[in-house]
Amino acid sequence: MLLGTFPSLRWAELAALRATSTWSCCPIRVDRQLIEQLGGGSAFGPPKSRAGERAVPFSDIIRDDLRARQDSPPRPAA
Repeated sequence: MLLGTFPSLRWAELAALRATSTWSCCPIRVDRQLIEQLGGGSAFGPPKSRAGERAVPFSDIIRDDLRARQDSPPRPAA
């Protein structure tokens, strides 16, 4: 939620972030999003426009939290 709140990424962009993204440098590169398909399901695809492909800066305030979350094992789904 930190990336959805502070740098104002859209939900579809948050869902498309890769696990290989590194939080040691700023900004985050947005180059894809999660797209809902007409027949159901979803797939990754490019942003809606060229303006959607961008570098999004985020504050140093959340960098340590992002690194800690990246280094910790995933939590089981409830």
